[in-house]
Amino acid sequence: MWPSRHGLGVQLGYGLQGSNFHSGSLDQERPWKFARQRDGGLALSEVRFSKETLVPPQISDSEISDSKDNTFKSALKDVPSDIMGQILKNEEFLSSKYVYDPTYSEMIDYQILQNNKKSEIHTHSEVIAYVSDPTGCTLNVHIIQRTKNFIMSKEHSFDLFIPTLGKGCSWEFDSPIKQIKIRQDSSPTDYPQVLIIRTANSIYLLQLRSKITHKVECNLKLIGTIHPSDLYDENFAYVNTSPFDKTLFLIVDVKGNWGLGKIRKIKVPRFLTKGRIFDPDEVSSFKRIIWSNHPDIMYVIGRTYIKQFNLETLEKKDIVLAGKWSEIRDYKNFTYNLNFGILLTSKELIWIDIANGFKRVLSWKHYLESDDPSLSLTVRTIGDITFALIHSQVHPIVLIHQFKIEDGFPTSVRDPTMVNLGSKAPAYGYTMIPAFFNDIIGSAHDEKFLALTIFKVSTQLDVSRIVVSTLNNSLLLKYPSSRELSIKGQAEAQLADDKASMINRNIEKLQTLTDELFYQISEDTTEDQDDAAVFQDFATKLNVQDKDTRSPFTLINHAESIQNFQGFEEFDNLMEQFQDHCRQINLELLPLSKLNQLLLKNNTESISDLFKKLLKLWNHNNPDEEDKLYTKYISRDLALSSSVIYNPQEEESKSPELINGLPRKLRDIVDKWDEGFEEQEEEQIPSQFLETPEPVIKPIVTVSHSQPINPSQGLLRPSQRTQSLIAKPQFPSSQQQSQPASSVPAAASQPVKTKKKKRRIKGFG
Repeated sequence: MWPSRHGLGVQLGYGLQGSNFHSGSLDQERPWKFARQRDGGLALSEVRFSKETLVPPQISDSEISDSKDNTFKSALKDVPSDIMGQILKNEEFLSSKYVYDPTYSEMIDYQILQNNKKSEIHTHSEVIAYVSDPTGCTLNVHIIQRTKNFIMSKEHSFDLFIPTLGKGCSWEFDSPIKQIKIRQDSSPTDYPQVLIIRTANSIYLLQLRSKITHKVECNLKLIGTIHPSDLYDENFAYVNTSPFDKTLFLIVDVKGNWGLGKIRKIKVPRFLTKGRIFDPDEVSSFKRIIWSNHPDIMYVIGRTYIKQFNLETLEKKDIVLAGKWSEIRDYKNFTYNLNFGILLTSKELIWIDIANGFKRVLSWKHYLESDDPSLSLTVRTIGDITFALIHSQVHPIVLIHQFKIEDGFPTSVRDPTMVNLGSKAPAYGYTMIPAFFNDIIGSAHDEKFLALTIFKVSTQLDVSRIVVSTLNNSLLLKYPSSRELSIKGQAEAQLADDKASMINRNIEKLQTLTDELFYQISEDTTEDQDDAAVFQDFATKLNVQDKDTRSPFTLINHAESIQNFQGFEEFDNLMEQFQDHCRQINLELLPLSKLNQLLLKNNTESISDLFKKLLKLWNHNNPDEEDKLYTKYISRDLALSSSVIYNPQEEESKSPELINGLPRKLRDIVDKWDEGFEEQEEEQIPSQFLETPEPVIKPIVTVSHSQPINPSQGLLRPSQRTQSLIAKPQFPSSQQQSQPASSVPAAASQPVKTKKKKRRIKGFG
């Protein structure tokens, strides 16, 4: 074993190589051996076009949300209302679509079953079982069949036989299924194959008969039922089959009480022995029960403990006491080697040596969310590598770890690989099945080429599949059934179809975007246009009273109503009167000037000022008529899209609900948003970072607790401090345009404007 501290084993992680030793006699090219290999093992990557949904979703998002509310309220019906209110506002509860039930475990399982000794056709069959239907009460069992596909990369091309769902059978129960367990067989036997199904109410033993002829078939037969009253009258939490005896199984309930049962061909199952655990500190319903590498030794696992029991003497021994630094999340034995297992905690993934007293051999700090109770584990050994898949019901990502005994030392042969099966719903469980290569182009392929098929059942009970392979940048092609295409031609057609499909899906959006970005602006100059008439017509069409339920919104959709106008004086006049009109119908208009002040720290009081500044910014010399035309309509669109209309009463009523739905960190920011800011000096920004040659004097904004805030100020608030060395678009003010760079304009130097009587708009809408 690797040199390590007693009781800890080798500790690995990102940046931690772990223990090492010099093995010049074993490998002269790489004499130093480390417990962590970053680029060893299998470099798995997703095979393009391999994602496929085999069973569509059975439960909708709305049904999951309703189920969450009903389950939560029924489980906590006796909790005081004030505590319930705090729980309902909890970040983890709000961010989840469901209530996590730790008594759910394997909702999909796969095993290779040895056929009856009398069978002369096949020596084994592969079986996969999963849960379906909207109630989650139906068990589906399928014989695995492999479909011929074609996988290719730049360097290699192979036939690939991918496992898929073949002939099958089903069984409906009277309560939701929580666990599927298929016993692993190592040799042919006359004893019938048994599936153990744990539901919310009972445990069922089903006999599986698979008939392997020219038609692959299977059927199920119920041979026994176990009720909670047969043990200690508590809900069952987990069931496991014996790797040593086909007739034995273990059961543990939510309190930690356990029983050793025996399957009998004719009579009902019975318990050979029972045991109880009393631990007042263990409040979770999560429990696991597993066999050791000895038929008389088994372990009961909770969130905070692992206890060993001798089934002959009933002697109990505490193996692990957790809870102070981390909690137990899951445990699985190696597929074909009972001397080792994988323990998943809230902090680490640990390789356990069972044969030497449940000893830590190697651990990997996974840095996943330690508060996530749904972290689960799937373990499968393929060849000489044991794959440990970490998954969660919080996200759809699965992390694949690879472990191997190399030169007699347990080794992490490759850093974790992330795979996303594409389904947005998180996973109930995964299983991994190898796909088989058959070389059809070039010489025989190397053993390093490997393809694995990952099956997933999600919380919506859809079953999906993806292929990962050691072929880099590979893609999967299906052999055509109705047309003759060469392999190369099919590959080209597949890629072309994929690109064409992507373009066709977005062609309307692209066309709309193109029309919006590149349209020819022209004006009808055959008649003299009266701006008063243009904006009066716009005001007549502007009816916002029926839009207050879509608060907030802008006026950009009405832009086409303003055409062939000469200036912005009537436009400014209209917007001032429209702001008063909005207040009369209980709406608020956040005008362009307010947005400019808050976002750009720039005093642009009117649309006329905006037009002049844009024209000067884009055309420092003499602008021609086309420049003026485009700037005019850009100013129009900016003014309308920046004029935000909202219903203050509606915003105030919605705010608490929206704020409570935010994650805790964002909620803390929002709660402090209205607090006063200390007045700070602006950081000096070097002139080379400014976009305009003229210096811009930025106002220092101070907000105090006593300062009243009107509804228009409530939407957008000033930033606490400006970011240094990042220039924002700044318009030089009209005063700065006429003054030297080193002087500050005085009030007396401003030109005196003659006030003109404003025309009254004759109503809106």
